[in-house]
Amino acid sequence: MTNRQPQDDHQQLLKQLAWAMEMGAGEKEFSLIFAHCNYTQWRDQLIQQLAEVCSVEILPIGLTPEVTQLYRTIYSHIQSQLAQQPPQGIMVYGFEVVRNLEQLLRLANRVREEFRKQFHVPVLFWVDDRVYSQFLHSARDLASWGTGSPLDFQISTADVIEFIQQVTDLGFAQVLAAGAAEVLNHKHNLSNQQLADLRQAWQDLQHRQVELALDLEASVEFILGRGIPDDLKQSQEHYQRSIDLWERLLRAYPSSRSADREYLIRYGCVLFHMGQLYRTYADQNRNQHKQHCLRAREYFVRSHYWFEKAKRLDLVAKFINPLGEILQRLGLWHELDHLAKKALTLHQEYPNPVWLAHDYGFLEAEVAISRSQWHRVKELATQALEILTDAKNSVHLPGDLTREQLDWAWGLHQGWYRLSLGRAYKHLGEPQKGIAHLELAKDQTLPKFNPDLYIKILAELRQLYFDQGEYQRAFSVKAYQQSIEYQFRFRAFVGVGQLSLNQGIRDTQVADRIAVSGREQAINDLVERIARTDHKLTLICGSSGVGKSFLLESGLIPRLQQEIIAARDVEPVLLTVYNRWEYSLAKRIVGTEQRGEGDEILGKILHQLGHNGDSNRLTVLIFDQFEEFFFQYPQPQQRRVFYQFVKDCLDLEAVKVILALREDYIYYLLECNNRLISLDVVNNDILSKDVLYYLGNFTQSQAKAVIERLTKQAKFSLEPELIEQLVKDLAAETGEVRPIELQVVGAQLETEEIVTLERYKKGGDKEKLVERYLDAVVTDCGPEHQETTWQLLFLLTDDKQLRPLRTQSELATGLRLTPEQLTLILDILVSSGLVFQIPLGTEELYQLVHDYLVHPIRKILANFEEEKRILEQWKQEGAKLERAGFEHLNQFKYSPFDTLLAAMETGKALKAMVTKNTPWKDYPAASPLLALQQILDHIEERRLGKHLLALQMILDHIQEPRLGKHQGKVRQVEFSQDGQHLASAGVDGIVKLWNLKTGQVQQEFKEHQGRVTQMEFSQDGQLLASAGFDGIVRLWNVNTGQVKEFKGHRGKVRQVALSWDGQLLASAGFDGIMRVWDVKTGQVQEFKGHQGKVRKVTLSQDGQLLASAGFDGIVRLWNVNTGQVQELKGHQGWVDQVALSRDGQLLASAGFDGIVRLWNVNTGQVQALKGHQGRVYQVEFSWDSQLLASAGVDGIVRLWDVNTGQVQALKGHQGRVYQLALSQDGQLLASARVDGIVRLWDVKTRQIQELKGHQGWVDQVEFSPDGQLLASAGVDR
Repeated sequence: MTNRQPQDDHQQLLKQLAWAMEMGAGEKEFSLIFAHCNYTQWRDQLIQQLAEVCSVEILPIGLTPEVTQLYRTIYSHIQSQLAQQPPQGIMVYGFEVVRNLEQLLRLANRVREEFRKQFHVPVLFWVDDRVYSQFLHSARDLASWGTGSPLDFQISTADVIEFIQQVTDLGFAQVLAAGAAEVLNHKHNLSNQQLADLRQAWQDLQHRQVELALDLEASVEFILGRGIPDDLKQSQEHYQRSIDLWERLLRAYPSSRSADREYLIRYGCVLFHMGQLYRTYADQNRNQHKQHCLRAREYFVRSHYWFEKAKRLDLVAKFINPLGEILQRLGLWHELDHLAKKALTLHQEYPNPVWLAHDYGFLEAEVAISRSQWHRVKELATQALEILTDAKNSVHLPGDLTREQLDWAWGLHQGWYRLSLGRAYKHLGEPQKGIAHLELAKDQTLPKFNPDLYIKILAELRQLYFDQGEYQRAFSVKAYQQSIEYQFRFRAFVGVGQLSLNQGIRDTQVADRIAVSGREQAINDLVERIARTDHKLTLICGSSGVGKSFLLESGLIPRLQQEIIAARDVEPVLLTVYNRWEYSLAKRIVGTEQRGEGDEILGKILHQLGHNGDSNRLTVLIFDQFEEFFFQYPQPQQRRVFYQFVKDCLDLEAVKVILALREDYIYYLLECNNRLISLDVVNNDILSKDVLYYLGNFTQSQAKAVIERLTKQAKFSLEPELIEQLVKDLAAETGEVRPIELQVVGAQLETEEIVTLERYKKGGDKEKLVERYLDAVVTDCGPEHQETTWQLLFLLTDDKQLRPLRTQSELATGLRLTPEQLTLILDILVSSGLVFQIPLGTEELYQLVHDYLVHPIRKILANFEEEKRILEQWKQEGAKLERAGFEHLNQFKYSPFDTLLAAMETGKALKAMVTKNTPWKDYPAASPLLALQQILDHIEERRLGKHLLALQMILDHIQEPRLGKHQGKVRQVEFSQDGQHLASAGVDGIVKLWNLKTGQVQQEFKEHQGRVTQMEFSQDGQLLASAGFDGIVRLWNVNTGQVKEFKGHRGKVRQVALSWDGQLLASAGFDGIMRVWDVKTGQVQEFKGHQGKVRKVTLSQDGQLLASAGFDGIVRLWNVNTGQVQELKGHQGWVDQVALSRDGQLLASAGFDGIVRLWNVNTGQVQALKGHQGRVYQVEFSWDSQLLASAGVDGIVRLWDVNTGQVQALKGHQGRVYQLALSQDGQLLASARVDGIVRLWDVKTRQIQELKGHQGWVDQVEFSPDGQLLASAGVDR
């Protein structure tokens, strides 16, 4: 082929082509002609011109990507034209778009004689370089029938360059028109034909050694990168080359003024798409999710910068929102908050309802979610849905928004908004409304647009159903979620369940599932058997769990649907349920519901099968799970009907039969060996090697390959050492690996995210993983049914390690369950794949899915019963200790020494029953501890040496851990949110950072001069803010010890507060000025207004509001961004405390006048909560913002319902209460008074425990995030 050819030559070649078609039509015989053109655009023009110059009628046939049979396609087109004049010639084009071209040509070559027999006209194939090369490779015999060399239509260099310019301009125009929406809305992409032509043009110019201008070459690289959706690495290489070329071009200009603005815009587009590519990487690689998100963020930010350089804020508006999604994933809430405000401003200037809704419903809503502002989340998500709904119902769309973009947004974005509403309603105590929104999100969101979002919707919906006790629905959603995860490669292993993989979402996964199944050879063997004339019947057998059904449904059947056997199309027909089997089979084969007697129905089936054979179709009847047939038809005469039908089928030329069943049932089929029926087609030897196909377990090498393929496909990377050990453990018993056990263990590894050998060993062996997998299935049946479910599973085993069949009545007899509860549990166990259900005419039978599960189930139940026994014994022992403790308290004053010895023995017994990590709420008894402490308090003065030492050792073991002493009074303790650290500080000016796992000091921060008054951790636990009498605010890096100092206060600093995202730091003190510092830059904003000292300052979760109070008795609420202040007046005398609820809706204040005031932040309305007698020292909201605790001079702790104003009075203290703390789950409340006693309250029951140990008043109490630890600090150091 020449490098250059005048366009005039095309006309000459067209005349030759027309002449060849006319000559072939005149001979009325098959002839094959090849025409070559590398560009579909010019080929289409040539096809039109050929129709004008050729005198014969040519039937054009365009191939589509899914075509698998060339002969059948041509034949079907001719048949559809029978009512018209028969074609005098046939023209086939579009080979280049066929998804599996090699298979298409291979099959065409196999049936090439059919072309000569059926097509007595000239046939013209349009090919390009790749297609013709594939013809010569895969269909050489067919290609050899071509009449001479292909007629070659070449395109000139000038035309090629002009074409490249047109296509790249069109591509960029589409990108800019669609904005960020185009990534998923492929209606705005170039066609596959245009992209293929562009690739070919680029290759032609390189072959001809023609260089393009830098801007055009950079544009080509970008467009080519966008045109490779399934190969991210190749796309990345194209994008990077484009970026390099644009940067090279822009460096040639001294400033953006002299640069072509179009260059800046196109450069911004490429950067944005590189960011999108890294976002896709993050979706696909769980182990490197954060790194890829950070790279995406970098490219998005750069993209916006260059759009702004080009003075195209309208483009910033179009492309800004995906950055918000990345910031959300990274948890950069302050940055996301700033971006949301910027996006709102832009989308009000450049209206676009899709992105305006996204600003409210995603960007702002996600910030509110991070701050637990559930009322605001509800408002934002509702507003977003209203905007999107109004746009969807609107006749006229604003700007360049298209209906396709709007439909895309509805299929994706409304899912986010309804997910947020579901979460909001859950936290607001309206779960049914949450479920309604999540169900709508499930139904209206298209998973192919954003499978990660769809999975989140399903997970939230499943949890809500579960929390409401609707376990059947919860499990149904869970199973569907696992199916979606597997289809979209978020899941590697499926456990014992049969996933619903026929959703039609990703057709390309058929081949993937075959490849990763480890059964390619078995599928090839079975296809070969079916193709042979001497194999009419195949019997597939194997133990339960080897994957027979999976092999058939996900491997053999899809493969057969693509095959041609003996020039016949293959039609597999699958049957798995045998109740009225003839009617089910008739519907599948005849195509409609059939009525009548069984013999009549079978006659219609056989007639249709014969007709299929006459129509060149091979029918493969597949009867899976055939062991159920024997339960359904226990009488031999009933089974004879089926056997006779199989025999009649095997007598038909174009029918093959496959039976698949468990190996322990194949002996039933011996009755086909000339007993109930004579199957002479297999010589009455149904179990011969020519009929039987055994499907066994995996070899170790097969198992390793399957694990590697599955985990690679799902981007769930396991250490090679872990895979080696896993296969070794799985094969320990027999030297082989059971496929079902591989799936169970793999699924649990995935659930627990175990990817290293070290974590695998720590988590226990594979038996432990199996036990935890089973426990998860049992939990799905509901916590109240847990024990009963284990008992039910136990009934499906026996002491011979077998799996007996049980009826539902037999199971009900052994269990204390209502019929509804039993049905619920059985339905979930069957749906999970753990239990088989075998339907019978009167009652179902149930059986455990596999023998190997018998041992772990019996073992788990035995352990469960043993734990029950130990717990009951523990409770009895605890009751004895409780009585003994009270007796010691009563007897000590009468017989101190004897009581001391008895108390020590009781203490030893308690010590044996608990550990240092046992939480207070789980102690079997409390009175012995109280007795020991009081005895210790009494005998310290008497210096009873060895007895005191022994007693203190017991207390050290069972009391709260003491971390150590400061030099002087300890006034502050603070837990990090991750529960890893505790900070303490006091009058010695030293901040100590304790590692809670080791109990050791990890860091000592000694910069303060004088007392430290306040500390606060950042949300991520990486930073610690502190302030005190030296007037300097300090921010410490807890890992490195590095410190930032923030100076400006005059006098002592009493308060510090960090925003939720750690970006802002607020401080206040004796100078009456609040200061808000930008943590990164050190810039400070001052808020003045208080007269006198400020006693309390707090920041809202979003960092937007600052609340303060002090000696002037006025509560002030400041807008951090604008500096505007709202004065909340009403208190008489100074105000000691202010607190903001986590949802940002309420502010509580209290002080000298004894009244707790509850302010609505938005309206300024106030509710006075009266009840305290005297000054109130402390107020604190619960984490869900529903309760408010308060305490003060009167010694009574009050717990207020913020919605109703109702109050609980918790009495027990004698004297003033200075400190309060609520656990994050709202279950526990701690309070402390001046005598050093800390009281621990159960909020629901009001039960109380007294924790003694401090000498003098307690300055602070603080719960750990998980509520398992309580720290206290006071004047005794």
